[in-house]
Formats: sequence, structure tokens, C-alpha cells
Amino acid sequence: MAVLRHRNSENHPMRQRLNRHHPLTNSILDFTRQPAFLFLLPTFVLLGAFVAIPLIYGFILSFYQWSGFGPMTFVGLANFHRALTDTTFWHSMLRTLWYVMGTTIGCNILGLCFALALFSRLRGWRFFRTLLFLSNVAPITAMGILWALILSPSNGLLNSIIQSLGLRHFEGLWLANPHLAMPLVIFVGIWQEVGIPMLLYSAGLNRISEELFEAAKLDGAKGFRRLWSITLPLLTPVMAVTTILLVVWSIQVFASIWVMTGGGPGYATYVVGLYLYHSGFGYSQFGYANAMSIVVAIIAGVGMLGLLTVVKRINTIW
Repeated sequence: MAVLRHRNSENHPMRQRLNRHHPLTNSILDFTRQPAFLFLLPTFVLLGAFVAIPLIYGFILSFYQWSGFGPMTFVGLANFHRALTDTTFWHSMLRTLWYVMGTTIGCNILGLCFALALFSRLRGWRFFRTLLFLSNVAPITAMGILWALILSPSNGLLNSIIQSLGLRHFEGLWLANPHLAMPLVIFVGIWQEVGIPMLLYSAGLNRISEELFEAAKLDGAKGFRRLWSITLPLLTPVMAVTTILLVVWSIQVFASIWVMTGGGPGYATYVVGLYLYHSGFGYSQFGYANAMSIVVAIIAGVGMLGLLTVVKRINTIW
């Protein structure tokens, strides 16, 4: 025991060499001795079991051809080459990009507008804040089915209301229309996700000092001038975080489109999540599906780096 205590002491030569040459390792070792580590250990175990291990296994599987049963065949980079030359994959990526851009821009604009309205403390603002956040609490699948019933071209609620108002020439196919399906899916995505940006922008507005607005009023700055010169520059970090979260959530879209359109009509709403699902579970091409998911992750990572660069430039200019 004395030998072990001597080795673990700060004066031991090995310990001093570790402290001098490996500060990161030393910090990790010190953290594992803290009581908080024991409380975080179950979280680390769950993350390792349900996140890290599947990610590693999926990366390994991308180099194999496997149908889900039987032996796996090593194919090297063939799955990645197929993904890079697959026109269906890139078309689905373009539709996903359209969805990501639509929901991200729409949620940012509406979330900021709702946050500004709530920040003015209008009568009943707590009720409206709760009402706007309900869409984030409701299950995505249930809300997708609800909107599919509302926008149904045959007996949907929207067409029924139009008929009752005597405006039959305004009836539409809605989700069955190839030109309207994606905009409507984006609208539903904005409706489902706008609550989180609203709360983030509300928190950012509450952190801005009232003295800045009072000084701007004394200088004669009007409402839009205060918004452009004070509010928006100070909300830039919140915008960056909100945009990153929205991009991460939007690029994974699957359930709402699956229950609303199934990717149709035709391929109008056939996003990359549906293609990954069909490739893996529909055609039993699990290696190819994992290779495509890695390509999507790389594209998303590059996009995030570009977004952060743009945000830094905006911070220096604004």
C-alpha cells in the first residue's frame, strides 16, 4: 500500500513527468477522481452503448456489402464511389438542402419576430408563448398525420372549409401537387420547430441591457434603427447557435415527410433520409446506406464550418 501511495503521490517522478508532458491526460485523470464523475458515468455508458458503438460499427459497415443476414463481403471504397456517382442520392440531397434552407430561414425569421413580440410584454404573452411552443412538444408523427388529414385533396379539412365558403375555385391538390408538396412540407417543418428558436431569441433579448435601448432613445434612434444597430448585432451568437441546431435537426428530417407524402408525389419530397431508409431496410443494402450517411455527415460538417466562418465575418463587420 505504501508503494502504491508513493506512486500516486505528486512527488513521484512518473507523476511529475505526466504532469509536465501530458496536461490533457492529467486533467482527465483528475476528473475521474471527482464525485461528479460517478454521477456522469451512467450517461457515458449509455452514450457509448447507443451512440458511439453504432457510429463506429456503421463506419466499419460502410466498407462492406451486407444484406442484414449471412456473411459480410469487404468491398473497400466501392460503396462511397457508388454514392458519389448516384444521381438519385444527389437529387435527394438537393431536396434536403431545399428543406434545410427553407426551415432554417423561416424558423429564424419567425422565431425572432415572435420573440420580439413577446419581449414587448403584450397582454397574454405567456399564453401565446406556451401556444407557440406546443408544436415542439407534440409527437412529430402525430402532427404529420394531422397535417396530412388537413391537406388531403379528397376530404381534407382545408378543402372542406374552402367549399363551405363557396370558394371552390381555390380548392387544391395540396400535398398531391408536385409543385406545392415541398413548400407545404417546409411550412409544416417551420410550424413544428419554431418554438425552440423563439425561446432562444427570447433568452438572448432578456440578456441585453435596458440601458442600451434607453441611450438609443435619447439619441433619437427609432424602433428599426434600434433593432438593426443594437438588437441584431448582440443576438448574432444566438443566431449562430439557433442556425446550427436547425440545420442539424432539418437535415435529419424523416418522420414528418414519411407520414405526409412518403416522398411523393413522384419524387417531389424524396429527401435523403427516405433514400437511406429505402436503401437499408427496403433493399437490404446496409453497407451502401451507411456509406451514404457518412457522405451526408461530411457534407453537413463542411457546411457547418462554412457557416461558422460566415458568422465570424458578420461579427467583425457588424
